[in-house]
Amino acid sequence: MGNATVLEIAWTILALVGMAVCSWACLDALGDWRAARTAIGAPTRRINYQMIQFVALGAVRREATRVVIQALFVAIGVTSMIRPAPIVDAHPLAIVAPIAFVVAATLIVSSSILDRAERVRLWRFER
Repeated sequence: MGNATVLEIAWTILALVGMAVCSWACLDALGDWRAARTAIGAPTRRINYQMIQFVALGAVRREATRVVIQALFVAIGVTSMIRPAPIVDAHPLAIVAPIAFVVAATLIVSSSILDRAERVRLWRFER
């Protein structure tokens, strides 16, 4: 593990932070889904509650998928830090893949944060 590059360390740290944020958002979405399941409305508003449940369940699935993706990024980062560096000269495009994965991880975390902000706005609108 003494041969880990700065990029591998940054990748793994970003993925761990991303996994934490996505897990928090997943728990938040799960709470929304549970609240929607227990909501009891007038018979004329029952369809609205069912639609809210479907939307909330979709948010749980999205956030759970993001957690799994971030966990895969963590696994890639840890594996790359444990394995010895290759002896061959690096191709100029070899830096593109790690940077693309870092950008993807960052976008996934940003998406979770923005989704949570939307849920908070919906909570405020509901009151």
